[in-house]
Amino acid sequence: MKIEILVSTMKRENIDFLSNMNIKSDVIIGNQSDKFSTEEFVFNGNKCKFITTNTKGLSRNRNITLDNATGDICLIADDDLTYEDDYVEKIINAFNENPSADLIIFNLKEKPIIRYLIKKKFKVKYLNYMRFGSVRIAFKLNSIREKGIKFDNNFGSGSIVPFGEDTIFLHDCLKAKLKIYAIPEYLLSLNNDRPSTWFNGYTEEYLINKGKLFRRINKKYLFLLCFQDAFRHHKKYGYSFFKTLSLERLGGKNETD
Repeated sequence: MKIEILVSTMKRENIDFLSNMNIKSDVIIGNQSDKFSTEEFVFNGNKCKFITTNTKGLSRNRNITLDNATGDICLIADDDLTYEDDYVEKIINAFNENPSADLIIFNLKEKPIIRYLIKKKFKVKYLNYMRFGSVRIAFKLNSIREKGIKFDNNFGSGSIVPFGEDTIFLHDCLKAKLKIYAIPEYLLSLNNDRPSTWFNGYTEEYLINKGKLFRRINKKYLFLLCFQDAFRHHKKYGYSFFKTLSLERLGGKNETD
């Protein structure tokens, strides 16, 4: 298996940052800046393709790396994470042990622990897929391409809705009947010190955008998705249940375009 990392970054002039990421496999870099160029390097004995475009939006950048990918197994990456020394072996072993898997989701190390921690292997389905971000995902490139799955350019940092692209990606994989497993293996460490480029708290705009995300996921069950989210999380958001539900339903009224 050829493992390939698909890194999204911005305004880079060189590939020095890859050393901090502990990259030990082939890598494709989507670099959003103010020009168009493509360069190829050898980094730590592996192929590195450095693609610079003047595009905007995280999902658009991720799709550029997807379009140029050639690996058997690919991983989605940001430039603020660090892979474990044995990540290549862990990925190969995981897919060998789960040959029917199209995607495998791993654990990540972080301080403090914010994201969902996988404690035992399970199959990812519609009731539990929303808890995972894209940098935890390894996938068979052929499986994704055969189903025509890409990131939605309307969602993600720098887009109309600045979050939700990873949720939509996994939803579209499930809709295409791809098999997804979560396993309790640590693959990388994440830097929580860097401030978010989009999150400004649980504002009314955040909840409106949450409604847009729910509509994109499933227009038929939009009310149910808004209802369950408002019921479970309205205290965390700092609004009443009815205020949360109202804002999310407002966001879900129209298509995102």
